[in-house]
Amino acid sequence: MSSSDRIELSIDPGTWDPMDDDMVSLDPIEFHSEEEPYKNRIDSYQRKTGLTEAVQTGTGQLNGIPIAIGVMDFQFMGGSMGSVVGEKITRLIEYATNKFLPLILVCASGGARMQEGSLSLMQMAKISSALYDYQSNQKLFYVSILTSPTTGGVTASFVPEGSQASEYLFHKGLFDPIVPRNPLKGVLSSLGFLLVGISSYLDRNLISLFPSQQIRFFPQGIVMSFYGIAGLFVSSYLWCTITWNVGSGYDRFDRKEGIVCIFRWGFPGKNRRIFLRFLMKDIQSIRIEVKEGIYARRVLYMEIRGLGAIPLTRTDENLTPREIEQKAAELAYFLRVPIEVF
Repeated sequence: MSSSDRIELSIDPGTWDPMDDDMVSLDPIEFHSEEEPYKNRIDSYQRKTGLTEAVQTGTGQLNGIPIAIGVMDFQFMGGSMGSVVGEKITRLIEYATNKFLPLILVCASGGARMQEGSLSLMQMAKISSALYDYQSNQKLFYVSILTSPTTGGVTASFVPEGSQASEYLFHKGLFDPIVPRNPLKGVLSSLGFLLVGISSYLDRNLISLFPSQQIRFFPQGIVMSFYGIAGLFVSSYLWCTITWNVGSGYDRFDRKEGIVCIFRWGFPGKNRRIFLRFLMKDIQSIRIEVKEGIYARRVLYMEIRGLGAIPLTRTDENLTPREIEQKAAELAYFLRVPIEVF
């Protein structure tokens, strides 16, 4: 998944504001390679990905909450960290510290960039120092998201000191869920709501964007806590549907016989296997339904006469607007039916 797709999935439409887009890598140690000069390789990846470097940083809103976010891109030299990547992430952290913004870093990296030698290794210390000030001194809200693939020592820059030791985790606690892409945005905003509610109860700023003194526990804090807990429960439900593979299956269109067969896996129990068979001429339209809010989702349906709307997208499939429009157009053209948008 590219960094641009992940930003589109996580950030509210029209709120993304990139930072330091004009920063590009040079060749500080004049790295020698018999295959391809380092500068030429950078140029090649810039043309291939449309990015200037292996990370995008900026600000935006997550379900209305202003945040600072950095997203690494494995398609750009394996997401390796060089001087520019380290500088962009450090500047983002410092900006979030000065503006008291929640910070999210999405890691997808293969490690330090060998073409910049020890300069690339120095970036990890620089990032760790900025994060220490952000977390330990300013007590701000920070989330580190480790995506696949994430390897190498770069990850050490994004996690708190000592967090790989069991004694530290026993003393400090750890919230470390494995979250699929689809409910990730909702989980992050739910954590924000829950922290605001807890802050108002303890009268202590766990998230500095909303000072606890300005929010009374009754009723605002209770409402925030309720939204946070409810959001986490909904996220757990979505996680279960993905674990049980609910909504997956296959669609078979036989134009010669004029028959459509649809198979879906349901929840464990009586309706675990769902099989539908109907005539192709009963298909009335292809429908796109867009759901905005905490759990934004774009769903593709097939409207069948006498059966209603049948979903075609998987439970864990969160398509971008461009992807779902392309799928709908291809299917509508094949079936020769109109497209409806709700």
